[in-house]
Amino acid sequence: MKEIKTIAIHNSNFHADDVFSVAIMQLIYPKVEVIRTRDEEVLKKVDMRIDVGYAYNPDTLDFDHHQPEGAGVRDNGIPYASVGVIWKNFWKYLVKTEDEYSYLDEKLIQTIDAFDVGYEIYETRKINPYTLPMLIATMNPDWQDKDQDYDKAFFKAVRLAKQILKIELKKAKGKTKSIKILQSAVKKNGHGNILVLNTLVPWKNFLSKEAKIIYVVYQVPNGSWHAQGVPVTKDTFAIKRDFPNSWGGLRDEDLVQETGVEDAVFCHRNLFLSVAKSKKGAIRLAELALKK
Repeated sequence: MKEIKTIAIHNSNFHADDVFSVAIMQLIYPKVEVIRTRDEEVLKKVDMRIDVGYAYNPDTLDFDHHQPEGAGVRDNGIPYASVGVIWKNFWKYLVKTEDEYSYLDEKLIQTIDAFDVGYEIYETRKINPYTLPMLIATMNPDWQDKDQDYDKAFFKAVRLAKQILKIELKKAKGKTKSIKILQSAVKKNGHGNILVLNTLVPWKNFLSKEAKIIYVVYQVPNGSWHAQGVPVTKDTFAIKRDFPNSWGGLRDEDLVQETGVEDAVFCHRNLFLSVAKSKKGAIRLAELALKK
């Protein structure tokens, strides 16, 4: 692909779609010039057009989605907006694996696309959640502001978007590493239905698919050890087995007396988590819970 030196994106009011599109491209091409315009003559001269130009064609570096045919639809029904097709075409410059691509697409990009095209992602709403697209939209100048410089506000929003992307890219790459750690831990596990993690990594999604693992034991930064129930699926708070009802909400001596574990500290009233001062104590709490 030829080097991209200039990008055009529409001026005036901005949204998360165009902000994150530019942020992605600036992470790849830090020196790229971004021009906010709808001027047809300017659009013809730049290397790339995003969210403007009325065409989607990666070969000509056109990444709009407002044309009648749109820019395509995902298998799950969510249409692509500009940030979706930018990510789809340029992700290999920022991450290496399909899993890392999907992590960002599912966690971040799809939500931005859905909000931009008006695709409803909630079946029911008791409240309107404050979303990332809403945050970015809020960064537009307010009618009460004396400073109505939309370009200045846009690039301020892009700087925030780049910070968010850098964090999520790090997490995406870390997910690949964490899966390898978890696979090794499960393979070497010597505690039956209890998995002891000597390195704390994100584990819920992976272990929800491991039918044998009921509880996970791990150390937290304050030095204590947690025994936590594994979710039934990655999309639910329900765990495979609750801790005993009689433990719920107990702390310190009350929990010690109830369990017989000398360094027991706490059991959550919702019965998904028990805490001890030592690894041995946390394992023992999980072992007792399995017998109940």
